[in-house]
Amino acid sequence: MCGIVGIANAAGAAEYTYVGLHAIQHRAIEYAGMVTTDGSDAFTHHGTGVVRQVFNQPILDNLHGRFALGHIRYATVEDKNSHQRNIQPLIATVGDSFVAIAHNGNLTNADSLRQELLNDGALFATSLDTEVILHRFMRASGTPTERLIKALDGVRGSYTLVLLMPDMMIATVDPSGNRPLMLGQKDGGYFIASESAAFQAMGVTRMREIEPREIIAITKDTIKTSFLPDWTAGVRRRCRFEHVYYALPSSIMFGQDVANFRLRLGRALELTSPTLDADYVFGVPDSATFIAYGYGASGRSGIYVPGILRNHYVGRTFIQGRQGLRDTGVSRKFSVVPEFVRGKKIALIDDSIVRLTTMPRLVERLRALDAKEIHVRIGSPQVISPCHYGIDTPTHSELAAAMMSLDAMKTRINCDSLEFLSLKTLRSLSSKPDDYCYACWTGQYPACMEPQENAAPT
Repeated sequence: MCGIVGIANAAGAAEYTYVGLHAIQHRAIEYAGMVTTDGSDAFTHHGTGVVRQVFNQPILDNLHGRFALGHIRYATVEDKNSHQRNIQPLIATVGDSFVAIAHNGNLTNADSLRQELLNDGALFATSLDTEVILHRFMRASGTPTERLIKALDGVRGSYTLVLLMPDMMIATVDPSGNRPLMLGQKDGGYFIASESAAFQAMGVTRMREIEPREIIAITKDTIKTSFLPDWTAGVRRRCRFEHVYYALPSSIMFGQDVANFRLRLGRALELTSPTLDADYVFGVPDSATFIAYGYGASGRSGIYVPGILRNHYVGRTFIQGRQGLRDTGVSRKFSVVPEFVRGKKIALIDDSIVRLTTMPRLVERLRALDAKEIHVRIGSPQVISPCHYGIDTPTHSELAAAMMSLDAMKTRINCDSLEFLSLKTLRSLSSKPDDYCYACWTGQYPACMEPQENAAPT
């Protein structure tokens, strides 16, 4: 998963980009990069680590101009030998000018498209599927918008894209609308971000989401909208995992308030999987906190208390690059309030179980503090299939529910009971449930972006 921030025609564009990227740091923690332009030249900086480690004020002072494009990303297996080259935004020379590109998502036919370009003499500097789009854009003709449309013809999978040129920024979302991208405005400038939470941090007014197929081209004087051809025949497949786990509760995404969705999700989970007579409801912070609020709202299954605390100086263990780092991260990430645990029956709420990294260690801590009973409730169905659209779960062997029965998972966790939200209940939380992608829970990939290859997530 990645995060994108774009600034068009705003003083202090680099500083705005820094603040915006920092606000959505939860989306990726390993790489950060930025390209700015003063209308003529490009200025770049990138590095390994979180945003505050990669950038400081002297660096930002050298990133000149009123247009900027920033990107954060977490690593994949393919980064072992070329990770520094794989930091976005990617930038290339086009004639006597340049184009930079930032991408969130994953192209499912990247290998075949790359081979076509190699056969035609293209030279690749990275292993990213993003570079496929960049090469195709550079080889196309016409206006920048026309070139982008040609570059994306035949591309399958998931993408939100932002391109930066000396005098223009272009943003687009794939026809399925799988990943989010927002548009904001402040003092005559336009702002683009993967989540609206970035706008709050920057003091920017959220205008709206960029719609599937929409292309927005921004210069210092104009903003123009056009559309990609509808290669998916009008089918939308927005990522439901964004609402369940990835997005900040303060964000508005796919037309829904994320915090409100999680509260409703928690109430639905309690109705279908109650923990009657529990003393307390704990949520695994931070993504499950609002689910736990909702779960405890009725009082039938315990009352919500902040029994588990998170150290916010440790990043999300789900997006750590290696399992060893995930295991170590869990032990440093959480602490438990003993007063809420001893002799108590606890409903322990999490948003999902993917690799089964977090839950066994948390339950072990609660057992060590003499919890009477621990009942685990999960606010989404069992994750049984890899995501091919930008989340780094590339093989079934990494997914606990794909490899273990429910009883085996319960034994591994060492809890008194284990229940998941049903897919039917999850679908019921939307007025248009078919507009969402549930592939990680069902193994049924949307035909409009069916995976053809195992390309590494961007």
